[in-house]
Amino acid sequence: MARILLFGASGQLGADLSFVLTDIKHVVKKGSYRKTHFGDNACAFTEYQKQSLIDQITYSKPDVIINAAGYNNVDGAEFNQDEAYSFNADAVKVLGEQAKQNKCLLIHYSTNFVFDGKRRSERENKSNLYSEDDKPNPINIYGDSKLRGDQFLLEMSAPAIILRTSWLMSLKNKNNFMRRILNKAQSYEDIEVVDDQFAVPTLSYDLSKLTVEIINRVLSDKNPDSYYGIHNVTNFITAGTCRSCGGISKFDVATDILKAYKKACLTDLYLPTYSFIPYGSSCIGISSSDARLPCGLLYSAKRPSHTALDCQKLYNTFRVRMPEWTESLNREISNYYFVKNYLNRFKQYESSQGV
Repeated sequence: MARILLFGASGQLGADLSFVLTDIKHVVKKGSYRKTHFGDNACAFTEYQKQSLIDQITYSKPDVIINAAGYNNVDGAEFNQDEAYSFNADAVKVLGEQAKQNKCLLIHYSTNFVFDGKRRSERENKSNLYSEDDKPNPINIYGDSKLRGDQFLLEMSAPAIILRTSWLMSLKNKNNFMRRILNKAQSYEDIEVVDDQFAVPTLSYDLSKLTVEIINRVLSDKNPDSYYGIHNVTNFITAGTCRSCGGISKFDVATDILKAYKKACLTDLYLPTYSFIPYGSSCIGISSSDARLPCGLLYSAKRPSHTALDCQKLYNTFRVRMPEWTESLNREISNYYFVKNYLNRFKQYESSQGV
Protein backbone atom coordinates (compact mmCIF):
# COMPACT_ATOMS: atom_id res chain seq x y z
CA MET A 1 0.00 0.00 0.00
CA ALA A 2 1.60 3.23 -1.17
CA ARG A 3 1.46 6.63 0.52
CA ILE A 4 0.38 9.09 -2.17
CA LEU A 5 0.33 12.88 -2.02
CA LEU A 6 -2.10 14.23 -4.63
CA PHE A 7 -2.05 17.85 -5.78
CA GLY A 8 -5.03 19.16 -7.75
CA ALA A 9 -7.68 16.88 -6.30
CA SER A 10 -10.47 19.36 -7.05
CA GLY A 11 -9.87 19.40 -10.83
CA GLN A 12 -11.46 17.06 -13.35
CA LEU A 13 -8.43 14.72 -13.43
CA GLY A 14 -7.83 15.06 -9.71
CA ALA A 15 -11.43 14.08 -8.94
CA ASP A 16 -11.07 10.85 -10.90
CA LEU A 17 -7.65 10.16 -9.40
CA SER A 18 -9.08 10.60 -5.90
CA PHE A 19 -11.83 8.10 -6.65
CA VAL A 20 -9.60 5.50 -8.30
CA LEU A 21 -6.84 5.73 -5.69
CA THR A 22 -9.26 5.45 -2.79
CA ASP A 23 -11.03 2.54 -4.44
CA ILE A 24 -7.83 0.48 -4.50
CA LYS A 25 -7.01 1.30 -0.89
CA HIS A 26 -3.94 3.48 -1.38
CA VAL A 27 -3.32 5.99 1.40
CA VAL A 28 -4.06 9.32 -0.26
CA LYS A 29 -3.37 12.74 1.20
CA LYS A 30 -4.55 15.78 -0.74
CA GLY A 31 -2.15 18.69 -0.96
CA SER A 32 -2.43 22.20 -2.36
CA TYR A 33 0.16 24.61 -3.71
CA ARG A 34 -2.27 27.42 -4.54
CA LYS A 35 -3.08 28.40 -0.96
CA THR A 36 -1.63 31.55 0.50
CA HIS A 37 -2.47 33.74 3.46
CA PHE A 38 -4.94 35.53 1.20
CA GLY A 39 -6.90 32.60 -0.26
CA ASP A 40 -6.67 30.18 -3.16
CA ASN A 41 -6.10 32.48 -6.14
CA ALA A 42 -2.68 34.06 -5.86
CA CYS A 43 -1.16 35.63 -8.96
CA ALA A 44 2.33 34.25 -8.39
CA PHE A 45 4.06 31.33 -6.74
CA THR A 46 5.33 32.92 -3.54
CA GLU A 47 8.09 31.87 -1.14
CA TYR A 48 5.32 31.05 1.32
CA GLN A 49 3.77 28.65 -1.16
CA LYS A 50 7.13 27.11 -1.98
CA GLN A 51 7.76 26.43 1.70
CA SER A 52 4.21 25.12 2.05
CA LEU A 53 4.92 22.60 -0.70
CA ILE A 54 8.13 21.50 0.95
CA ASP A 55 6.43 21.19 4.34
CA GLN A 56 3.56 19.13 2.94
CA ILE A 57 5.96 16.68 1.30
CA THR A 58 8.21 16.49 4.36
CA TYR A 59 5.24 15.87 6.66
CA SER A 60 3.48 13.36 4.39
CA LYS A 61 6.58 11.28 3.56
CA PRO A 62 4.96 10.04 0.35
CA ASP A 63 6.08 7.15 -1.83
CA VAL A 64 4.45 8.93 -4.76
CA ILE A 65 3.61 12.55 -5.55
CA ILE A 66 0.93 13.06 -8.21
CA ASN A 67 0.73 16.53 -9.68
CA ALA A 68 -2.66 17.00 -11.33
CA ALA A 69 -2.66 20.72 -10.52
CA GLY A 70 -1.66 23.70 -12.58
CA TYR A 71 -2.89 26.72 -14.48
CA ASN A 72 -5.07 25.29 -17.27
CA ASN A 73 -6.91 28.32 -18.66
CA VAL A 74 -5.42 28.45 -22.16
CA ASP A 75 -6.80 31.88 -23.00
CA GLY A 76 -6.39 33.28 -19.49
CA ALA A 77 -2.68 32.43 -19.61
CA GLU A 78 -2.18 35.07 -22.30
CA PHE A 79 -3.19 37.75 -19.79
CA ASN A 80 -1.93 36.06 -16.61
CA GLN A 81 1.50 34.96 -17.70
CA ASP A 82 3.11 35.22 -14.27
CA GLU A 83 0.51 32.92 -12.77
CA ALA A 84 0.76 30.43 -15.64
CA TYR A 85 4.55 30.14 -15.36
CA SER A 86 4.42 30.12 -11.56
CA PHE A 87 2.15 27.12 -11.28
CA ASN A 88 3.02 25.24 -14.48
CA ALA A 89 6.79 25.66 -14.19
CA ASP A 90 8.10 27.06 -10.88
CA ALA A 91 5.92 24.84 -8.69
CA VAL A 92 6.77 21.81 -10.83
CA LYS A 93 10.47 22.54 -10.34
CA VAL A 94 9.97 22.47 -6.56
CA LEU A 95 8.09 19.17 -6.79
CA GLY A 96 10.89 17.67 -8.86
CA GLU A 97 13.54 18.83 -6.39
CA GLN A 98 11.58 17.41 -3.46
CA ALA A 99 10.90 14.11 -5.24
CA LYS A 100 14.63 13.75 -5.89
CA GLN A 101 15.60 14.75 -2.36
CA ASN A 102 13.00 12.47 -0.72
CA LYS A 103 13.54 9.59 -3.18
CA CYS A 104 9.90 9.32 -4.15
CA LEU A 105 8.19 8.95 -7.53
CA LEU A 106 6.65 12.02 -9.17
CA ILE A 107 3.80 11.66 -11.67
CA HIS A 108 3.30 14.85 -13.67
CA TYR A 109 0.91 15.60 -16.55
CA SER A 110 1.90 17.46 -19.68
CA THR A 111 -0.02 18.54 -22.78
CA ASN A 112 -0.08 18.30 -26.58
CA PHE A 113 -0.03 22.11 -26.58
CA VAL A 114 3.76 22.00 -26.30
CA PHE A 115 3.73 21.34 -30.09
CA ASP A 116 2.99 23.82 -32.87
CA GLY A 117 0.64 21.48 -34.74
CA LYS A 118 2.34 21.58 -38.14
CA ARG A 119 1.20 18.99 -40.67
CA ARG A 120 3.28 15.98 -41.66
CA SER A 121 4.68 17.59 -44.82
CA GLU A 122 6.09 20.44 -42.75
CA ARG A 123 7.80 18.27 -40.14
CA GLU A 124 11.19 16.61 -40.23
CA ASN A 125 10.15 13.07 -39.32
CA LYS A 126 7.20 13.02 -41.74
CA SER A 127 5.02 11.21 -39.20
CA ASN A 128 1.29 11.73 -38.72
CA LEU A 129 1.78 11.61 -34.95
CA TYR A 130 3.94 13.45 -32.46
CA SER A 131 6.32 11.20 -30.55
CA GLU A 132 8.11 11.92 -27.30
CA ASP A 133 11.26 12.72 -29.29
CA ASP A 134 9.70 15.42 -31.48
CA LYS A 135 10.93 18.93 -30.80
CA PRO A 136 8.36 21.04 -28.92
CA ASN A 137 7.48 24.46 -30.26
CA PRO A 138 4.50 25.91 -28.35
CA ILE A 139 2.49 28.71 -29.95
CA ASN A 140 0.77 30.01 -26.81
CA ILE A 141 1.71 30.90 -23.23
CA TYR A 142 -0.10 27.91 -21.73
CA GLY A 143 1.89 25.47 -23.87
CA ASP A 144 5.15 27.27 -23.18
CA SER A 145 4.58 27.31 -19.42
CA LYS A 146 3.80 23.57 -19.42
CA LEU A 147 6.89 22.89 -21.52
CA ARG A 148 9.02 24.84 -19.04
CA GLY A 149 7.81 22.56 -16.24
CA ASP A 150 8.61 19.44 -18.30
CA GLN A 151 12.10 20.76 -19.03
CA PHE A 152 12.81 21.48 -15.37
CA LEU A 153 12.08 17.85 -14.48
CA LEU A 154 14.16 16.45 -17.32
CA GLU A 155 17.12 18.75 -16.71
CA MET A 156 17.40 17.84 -13.02
CA SER A 157 16.94 14.10 -13.76
CA ALA A 158 14.06 13.95 -11.31
CA PRO A 159 12.51 10.53 -10.58
CA ALA A 160 9.52 11.64 -12.61
CA ILE A 161 7.15 10.14 -15.15
CA ILE A 162 5.66 12.84 -17.35
CA LEU A 163 2.39 11.72 -18.92
CA ARG A 164 1.76 13.93 -21.95
CA THR A 165 -1.88 13.87 -22.95
CA SER A 166 -4.37 15.74 -25.14
CA TRP A 167 -7.94 16.99 -24.90
CA LEU A 168 -8.73 15.76 -21.40
CA MET A 169 -12.44 14.95 -21.11
CA SER A 170 -14.65 14.39 -18.08
CA LEU A 171 -18.13 15.02 -16.73
CA LYS A 172 -16.83 15.67 -13.21
CA ASN A 173 -16.60 19.48 -13.42
CA LYS A 174 -19.36 21.84 -14.52
CA ASN A 175 -17.32 24.05 -16.82
CA ASN A 176 -15.68 21.74 -19.33
CA PHE A 177 -16.10 20.71 -22.95
CA MET A 178 -18.28 17.63 -22.41
CA ARG A 179 -20.64 19.35 -20.01
CA ARG A 180 -21.06 22.35 -22.32
CA ILE A 181 -21.94 20.06 -25.25
CA LEU A 182 -24.51 18.15 -23.21
CA ASN A 183 -26.01 21.28 -21.67
CA LYS A 184 -26.59 22.74 -25.12
CA ALA A 185 -28.04 19.45 -26.34
CA GLN A 186 -30.49 19.34 -23.44
CA SER A 187 -31.56 22.87 -24.36
CA TYR A 188 -32.13 21.76 -27.97
CA GLU A 189 -29.49 24.21 -29.17
CA ASP A 190 -27.28 23.70 -32.21
CA ILE A 191 -23.66 23.39 -31.18
CA GLU A 192 -20.86 25.26 -32.93
CA VAL A 193 -17.54 23.42 -32.69
CA VAL A 194 -14.24 23.98 -34.45
CA ASP A 195 -13.51 21.49 -37.21
CA ASP A 196 -9.89 22.46 -37.98
CA GLN A 197 -8.19 21.29 -34.76
CA PHE A 198 -7.17 17.62 -34.68
CA ALA A 199 -5.89 15.43 -31.86
CA VAL A 200 -7.02 12.38 -29.86
CA PRO A 201 -9.28 12.84 -26.79
CA THR A 202 -8.41 11.40 -23.39
CA LEU A 203 -10.98 10.46 -20.79
CA SER A 204 -9.92 11.49 -17.31
CA TYR A 205 -11.14 8.26 -15.67
CA ASP A 206 -9.14 6.11 -18.09
CA LEU A 207 -6.03 8.21 -17.52
CA SER A 208 -6.51 7.88 -13.76
CA LYS A 209 -6.72 4.10 -13.93
CA LEU A 210 -3.67 3.93 -16.16
CA THR A 211 -1.79 6.18 -13.73
CA VAL A 212 -2.43 3.66 -10.97
CA GLU A 213 -1.19 0.80 -13.16
CA ILE A 214 2.00 2.74 -13.86
CA ILE A 215 2.52 3.52 -10.16
CA ASN A 216 2.10 -0.13 -9.21
CA ARG A 217 4.54 -1.21 -11.90
CA VAL A 218 7.23 1.33 -10.93
CA LEU A 219 6.97 0.74 -7.19
CA SER A 220 7.31 -3.01 -7.65
CA ASP A 221 10.52 -2.65 -9.68
CA LYS A 222 13.81 -2.41 -7.82
CA ASN A 223 15.38 -0.53 -10.75
CA PRO A 224 12.74 1.98 -11.88
CA ASP A 225 15.09 4.42 -13.66
CA SER A 226 14.15 3.15 -17.13
CA TYR A 227 10.54 4.28 -16.60
CA TYR A 228 11.36 7.94 -16.00
CA GLY A 229 10.80 10.55 -18.69
CA ILE A 230 7.98 11.52 -21.05
CA HIS A 231 5.27 9.11 -22.18
CA ASN A 232 2.44 10.10 -24.52
CA VAL A 233 -0.96 8.82 -23.42
CA THR A 234 -4.43 9.20 -24.97
CA ASN A 235 -7.37 6.96 -25.69
CA PHE A 236 -7.06 5.24 -29.05
CA ILE A 237 -9.33 5.69 -32.01
CA THR A 238 -10.36 2.89 -34.36
CA ALA A 239 -8.61 3.13 -37.71
CA GLY A 240 -11.78 3.81 -39.67
CA THR A 241 -12.45 7.06 -37.82
CA CYS A 242 -8.95 8.56 -38.02
CA ARG A 243 -8.24 11.41 -40.35
CA SER A 244 -5.01 11.75 -42.34
CA CYS A 245 -3.43 13.62 -39.43
CA GLY A 246 -3.82 10.63 -37.11
CA GLY A 247 -6.57 12.11 -34.95
CA ILE A 248 -10.10 13.47 -35.05
CA SER A 249 -11.39 17.03 -34.90
CA LYS A 250 -13.08 18.80 -32.01
CA PHE A 251 -16.19 18.69 -34.21
CA ASP A 252 -15.90 14.89 -34.39
CA VAL A 253 -15.48 14.70 -30.62
CA ALA A 254 -18.61 16.80 -30.04
CA THR A 255 -20.54 14.62 -32.48
CA ASP A 256 -19.39 11.49 -30.65
CA ILE A 257 -20.51 12.98 -27.32
CA LEU A 258 -23.93 13.81 -28.77
CA LYS A 259 -24.29 10.29 -30.22
CA ALA A 260 -23.32 8.69 -26.93
CA TYR A 261 -25.87 10.79 -25.05
CA LYS A 262 -28.64 9.96 -27.50
CA LYS A 263 -27.74 6.29 -27.27
CA ALA A 264 -27.86 6.41 -23.47
CA CYS A 265 -31.26 8.11 -23.54
CA LEU A 266 -32.70 5.48 -25.87
CA THR A 267 -31.18 2.33 -24.39
CA ASP A 268 -30.99 3.00 -20.63
CA LEU A 269 -34.34 2.93 -18.90
CA TYR A 270 -33.21 5.17 -16.05
CA LEU A 271 -32.34 8.14 -18.27
CA PRO A 272 -35.68 9.27 -19.78
CA THR A 273 -37.11 9.90 -16.31
CA TYR A 274 -35.49 13.32 -16.20
CA SER A 275 -33.37 13.88 -19.34
CA PHE A 276 -34.25 15.08 -22.82
CA ILE A 277 -33.44 13.24 -26.02
CA PRO A 278 -31.81 15.98 -28.12
CA TYR A 279 -33.26 15.07 -31.52
CA GLY A 280 -33.23 18.73 -32.59
CA SER A 281 -29.61 19.37 -31.68
CA SER A 282 -26.75 19.01 -34.13
CA CYS A 283 -23.11 20.03 -34.35
CA ILE A 284 -22.07 22.77 -36.76
CA GLY A 285 -18.44 22.96 -37.84
CA ILE A 286 -16.70 26.33 -37.70
CA SER A 287 -13.11 27.52 -38.12
CA SER A 288 -10.87 28.36 -35.17
CA SER A 289 -10.85 32.00 -36.26
CA ASP A 290 -14.61 32.15 -35.66
CA ALA A 291 -14.62 30.19 -32.40
CA ARG A 292 -15.71 31.88 -29.21
CA LEU A 293 -15.32 31.20 -25.52
CA PRO A 294 -18.43 30.41 -23.42
CA CYS A 295 -18.48 34.09 -22.43
CA GLY A 296 -18.81 35.07 -26.10
CA LEU A 297 -15.32 36.46 -26.64
CA LEU A 298 -13.04 35.23 -29.42
CA TYR A 299 -10.09 33.01 -28.49
CA SER A 300 -7.14 34.97 -27.11
CA ALA A 301 -4.63 32.16 -27.56
CA LYS A 302 -3.69 30.35 -30.75
CA ARG A 303 -4.42 26.62 -30.83
CA PRO A 304 -2.20 24.09 -32.61
CA SER A 305 -4.08 22.49 -35.48
CA HIS A 306 -2.76 18.90 -35.61
CA THR A 307 -1.37 17.40 -32.40
CA ALA A 308 -2.29 13.71 -32.32
CA LEU A 309 0.19 11.85 -30.10
CA ASP A 310 2.00 8.57 -30.77
CA CYS A 311 1.53 6.36 -27.69
CA GLN A 312 3.66 3.38 -28.75
CA LYS A 313 6.40 4.15 -26.20
CA LEU A 314 3.86 3.82 -23.39
CA TYR A 315 3.00 0.29 -24.50
CA ASN A 316 6.62 -0.67 -25.10
CA THR A 317 7.58 0.49 -21.61
CA PHE A 318 4.62 -0.52 -19.44
CA ARG A 319 2.71 -2.96 -21.67
CA VAL A 320 -0.50 -1.02 -21.13
CA ARG A 321 -2.88 0.76 -23.49
CA MET A 322 -5.77 3.14 -22.99
CA PRO A 323 -9.27 1.96 -23.99
CA GLU A 324 -10.94 2.84 -27.28
CA TRP A 325 -12.42 6.35 -27.27
CA THR A 326 -16.08 5.76 -28.18
CA GLU A 327 -16.44 2.71 -25.93
CA SER A 328 -15.12 4.67 -22.97
CA LEU A 329 -17.24 7.67 -23.87
CA ASN A 330 -20.42 5.56 -23.89
CA ARG A 331 -19.50 4.16 -20.48
CA GLU A 332 -18.67 7.60 -19.05
CA ILE A 333 -21.95 9.17 -20.09
CA SER A 334 -24.09 6.19 -19.13
CA ASN A 335 -22.49 5.88 -15.68
CA TYR A 336 -22.68 9.61 -15.01
CA TYR A 337 -26.40 9.86 -15.70
CA PHE A 338 -27.11 6.63 -13.84
CA VAL A 339 -25.54 8.09 -10.69
CA LYS A 340 -27.21 11.46 -11.23
CA ASN A 341 -30.62 9.84 -11.59
CA TYR A 342 -30.02 7.64 -8.54
CA LEU A 343 -29.16 10.68 -6.40
CA ASN A 344 -32.24 12.55 -7.66
CA ARG A 345 -34.46 9.62 -6.73
CA PHE A 346 -32.81 9.37 -3.32
CA LYS A 347 -33.46 13.07 -2.66
CA GLN A 348 -37.08 12.62 -3.72
CA TYR A 349 -37.39 9.68 -1.33
CA GLU A 350 -35.91 11.71 1.54
CA SER A 351 -38.33 14.57 0.82
CA SER A 352 -41.29 12.20 0.78
CA GLN A 353 -40.22 10.79 4.14
CA GLY A 354 -39.76 14.22 5.65
CA VAL A 355 -36.02 13.69 6.15
